Amino acid sequence: MKVKLSDREIKRIECEAVISYFFTDERPLQGVTGWVDQQLKGSLTRLLKNGKINGHFKEFILIGSQDKISSPRILLVGLGDSSQFSFKKYSQISEEIRKVILGMKVFSLATPLPGLHLANLEPSRAAEIFLVSMAKSFGDDQACREFNLILIEEPNKIDRILNGTLQAREKLKGKIELEVLRDEDDET
Repeated sequence: MKVKLSDREIKRIECEAVISYFFTDERPLQGVTGWVDQQLKGSLTRLLKNGKINGHFKEFILIGSQDKISSPRILLVGLGDSSQFSFKKYSQISEEIRKVILGMKVFSLATPLPGLHLANLEPSRAAEIFLVSMAKSFGDDQACREFNLILIEEPNKIDRILNGTLQAREKLKGKIELEVLRDEDDET
């Protein structure tokens, strides 16, 4: 699995699908989901107001990007109440995301780590749990090598997420190829 840790803006990342997350008590939408909502001219906010989506734990909604972002598909994932979002729920949602991604048959995916934009979870441990779960998606090493996962996070979290990624790579016996992309790399 090729893992890229990036602090670049999501609008600069091309992939087959973007995952964004939201909590039932998160209004207005924040992080990647807030940005996606802006690009879609507030359509996610309207879906929330109309009760079509709500952010309940394990709520999955796949929508087209209407060519408003570089990815053709957006997977919205509900995380429940932010005050109840623990590592137990984090592990459960990571496993559910893995199953959904497998069914979507995508080979390049951009996502922040689930819920880190509001929940008080340690980024290193979150990265390790998420990556080990994602690696379970692949029945063979070839499919694993072809999968590109781009983790998008704030610059102040990248180093801690890098530690968790290295721990996951060790657990997975080297099945993770790692690259770190930083906005500052583009400015030289």
